[in-house]
Amino acid sequence: MPAQMSEVTCPCMMAGIEECRQLVFPDGGQIRVKGLDRIFEIAYWEGKMPGNDIADELLERLSEENYIPSSEHVRLEYTAVVLKEYRKFFEKKEQIKSKIVDINEGK
Repeated sequence: MPAQMSEVTCPCMMAGIEECRQLVFPDGGQIRVKGLDRIFEIAYWEGKMPGNDIADELLERLSEENYIPSSEHVRLEYTAVVLKEYRKFFEKKEQIKSKIVDINEGK
């Protein structure tokens, strides 16, 4: 795999979504995963709010393209990290959406 991260297009046809990303765990461990931003983008456009209800679904989608160990402890760590990242992603998208609404309303 090349050292550079390649771009993919999400379902909404927005370019610039990174295909590979680093996940950083609380113990400082890092793992490179494929398709995380795409998974987040899909969940966001499906109206999925960040929370425990979506956490398992996000991990399941991530495991379709990445090896996730079957250990319950490890899966719980992955779930927590992925959910934390989705919360940040979601908040950023909501801030952008809010700014666009403000612009459209002339604020």
